[in-house]
Amino acid sequence: MKTAPYSQRTAQLKSVKLKVLGDFYFDQKDYNGDQISQYQVFTYELFNAENQENLVNDIEYSTEPVDISSMPYYPGTVRLGKMSNIPDNAKTIIGNELYIRAERIELDKNAATGYAVTHLEAVDRVVLLRDEGAHLDSQWGAEWRFRTRDDWFGRPVITEASKDYVRSFCTEGKYKANIIPSKRKIDPSNPEDIVLSEISSDGIMFSVFPNPTYGRTTVRWSSSEINDQSVWVSVVDISGTEVVSRKVSVTDELMQFDLSDLSNGVYMVQLKTESGYTGIRKLVKQ
Repeated sequence: MKTAPYSQRTAQLKSVKLKVLGDFYFDQKDYNGDQISQYQVFTYELFNAENQENLVNDIEYSTEPVDISSMPYYPGTVRLGKMSNIPDNAKTIIGNELYIRAERIELDKNAATGYAVTHLEAVDRVVLLRDEGAHLDSQWGAEWRFRTRDDWFGRPVITEASKDYVRSFCTEGKYKANIIPSKRKIDPSNPEDIVLSEISSDGIMFSVFPNPTYGRTTVRWSSSEINDQSVWVSVVDISGTEVVSRKVSVTDELMQFDLSDLSNGVYMVQLKTESGYTGIRKLVKQ
């Protein structure tokens, strides 16, 4: 059998996706006040073999270099010892006050700027390089002020944009996007939502793997921890619909099922004994 030369072979791609990490320059916290994330990942599908569409042809793009001066901070490290070392697009002068904004700011040797107030604002951190004898020179009563990720990016004030403005920006600019409605909130009074709103870590100990899964999934438990003869394994989707339901012997200690034909998303795996003990695990289908 003859095979085509390497130069004539082509890879059979299923899909090509582009992931973009966005930094929103503000802290996002949950109801307990704990940090969640300051970033969001956007995924764009550029090619899908099943649809036989090359979406790359529909994307508008520009080969122009990025204008760094339009960014809210200098994308890199600024090492401050002399004013001549500060990139122009990392500093702003307002009256007798100097603002230096960068991802990271390092102070080496005798850091002096000659301004009444020097604002050092860093996304990451401001570091004093002690091994080089770094210190802040407060000549003539000069003042230094520091801001980092924890308390910065509160300016400028971000106001809510109207739908018309967003639609105009997304369709008339160089970059296009879609306005996608958010998913409905969980209603505790709706029985279909209880499966998601009342998940407890108490109950039967068991494992679900792989998680995330692409289809075939295994549920495993220990028969020594269950005194009954049988257990029920069920899988429920986000709408509350039961997609898997089986009764198996406790001594089997595992059960497998396949979600390949189901939609991607979050599912709940429930293990219940004859005595009424229940355990729930979240399963992500990709």
